[in-house]
Amino acid sequence: VLFRSLVNTGPTTEQNQTLSVENLAGYKVLLFSGIANTKPLELYLKSHSNELILIKFPDHHYFTDEDAKRILSVWHGITNTKKLLLTSEKDWRRLEGTSVAGLISNQPLYYLPIEMLWEPAENLIFNGKILEYVKSNQRRSWIHP
Repeated sequence: VLFRSLVNTGPTTEQNQTLSVENLAGYKVLLFSGIANTKPLELYLKSHSNELILIKFPDHHYFTDEDAKRILSVWHGITNTKKLLLTSEKDWRRLEGTSVAGLISNQPLYYLPIEMLWEPAENLIFNGKILEYVKSNQRRSWIHP
């Protein structure tokens, strides 16, 4: 593993409105996710929010209209006025343009972007590996004539 750490920049909407993680205090967060290991995300959100409700789906899950109805049912059952509907960036990207996205589009849906921090030397190693792969796997590489 070449990267140093992952940085969560705070919940973000499709319109790039970001909510500071520090501002999650007092929020009840409904997280739905289809990633293999949600534990780090759960711990992160529990340490910053009032309460976390998790709806977990299998890794690489393709969300259905039934899933959206389940998510919305739990969402509408939360009586706290300070509530946040949240998913991972990976899941949010998978939702874009689907009927499921249309069903939940009237809700304030946020996703949690994740950014990798690189050590400068590791960044050079990574870029070198990518260029090496491209060079060895393309017949006519414009990167390496």
